[in-house]
Amino acid sequence: MTPDVQSIGSFPPATMAGLAERFALHHHRAHVPRALDPALAARIRGLATEANRGASRALIALLPKLEIISVFGVGVDETALIAALSSGRLGFAALGVFENSPHIDPGFITLPNLILQPHQGSATVETRTAIGKLMLDNLIAWFERRPLLTPLA
Repeated sequence: MTPDVQSIGSFPPATMAGLAERFALHHHRAHVPRALDPALAARIRGLATEANRGASRALIALLPKLEIISVFGVGVDETALIAALSSGRLGFAALGVFENSPHIDPGFITLPNLILQPHQGSATVETRTAIGKLMLDNLIAWFERRPLLTPLA
């Protein structure tokens, strides 16, 4: 069964093509959806977000089967994310940019179901394409039950 993934934002074309090829993709380009069809929301297992269009508390609450959030940039309600990961409501998350970088919320540090990768600045098409591919490849690995490509040791 192909996992349903909600994407939010504007990704490089190769990333969008990869997401659409590997997942049942539901895309919102410009905004975080405030409401979703309940039948669709019940199927979403992954969330791919970029920039400031991330995983809000309200969006996480709409997605009862959400397992993984892969973020391309800033945009997560960190308090809601920590609560969802701590309670087991959300299975896993991977973050590279934090609200108060370089000072990370200490609630993240002890979570075994979170990958933290300090943000590495990028501005080239090649780097952005590679970042998008890595986000896609981590989603694929997760749903194929393989080890993630970028876990923190």
